[in-house]
Amino acid sequence: MSIQEGNKRLCVCTCVELMRSKMMNVTYIKEYYPQSVITRDEDALENRKLIQDFMQGELNPQLKSEIIKKVHDIALQDDIDVVCFEPGLTSSETLLRYEELSSQLVPVVDCDVFMDTLTLEADADPITQEFTFKCNETRVKDKNILLIGGVYDSGLNYIKIVDILINNKAKKVVGLYIAKVKR
Repeated sequence: MSIQEGNKRLCVCTCVELMRSKMMNVTYIKEYYPQSVITRDEDALENRKLIQDFMQGELNPQLKSEIIKKVHDIALQDDIDVVCFEPGLTSSETLLRYEELSSQLVPVVDCDVFMDTLTLEADADPITQEFTFKCNETRVKDKNILLIGGVYDSGLNYIKIVDILINNKAKKVVGLYIAKVKR
């Protein structure tokens, strides 16, 4: 094996280990079966509709209740200082999804809840489809963070955001996603 091949394997192994360690701090509320997954299971179809509505800014009362309870439990268990949200493609998309939820969380958790801790610095690159996130360091420095996101798929955005939060001096990051993609 050449040195270059060995370095590639080391890099892949390091990335996999990094993903495993950071994914351990992620939980989700619902399972989401994409349209490409054919299912006749009524619960799966109902979850699909709930999640799609949430991503369009409609927060079902039952889902809202489940989210608030889960956030409350995590905030107590992990000594959370700040709740923040994974940004959508635009700031209006982020507001659409999380504004109502944010206002409902403030009286329930004993910590700060910020809509703008993380923002997209620029639109997705048209070739690589990668996102560039920007973090408000003063909101995360020396804090335990609960990151709330919409749909957890591959985990790459989560890992990227955790790295940004840690690089901005967050002590710990815990992820809560509304749904996890099932394939």
